[in-house]
Amino acid sequence: HKAGLAYASMLVDFGPDGTEFSAPVAVKIKLSNTTLAADETMEVFFFSPTLGQWTRLPGSHNISGGVVSAMTTHFTNFAGFRVKTPLPPPVTLPPTATPAPTPSPTTPALASSPSA
Repeated sequence: HKAGLAYASMLVDFGPDGTEFSAPVAVKIKLSNTTLAADETMEVFFFSPTLGQWTRLPGSHNISGGVVSAMTTHFTNFAGFRVKTPLPPPVTLPPTATPAPTPSPTTPALASSPSA
């Protein structure tokens, strides 16, 4: 399986394989391990024979009572996985520059005319 993934259920074969639905249906998978680390989520994946790898089901994934569920439009092999979620990279802010004071407008000096 992919790096960052750990099985959280047995493989479940919903079939017949390749069955497709015009509207999404819910697949529910009983989890064998519901413990999540702070940087993990629980998600449903299906095995794609075309790609030769596990692929995350799109959309939201719900966990309730030791079961993870997600919506799909086809049947194949599914499993629940604990997924490492990447932590956002640290943000380095540039130093805050102190703005230079803005000069106040001045009244120009009146030119004096030479006396005759």
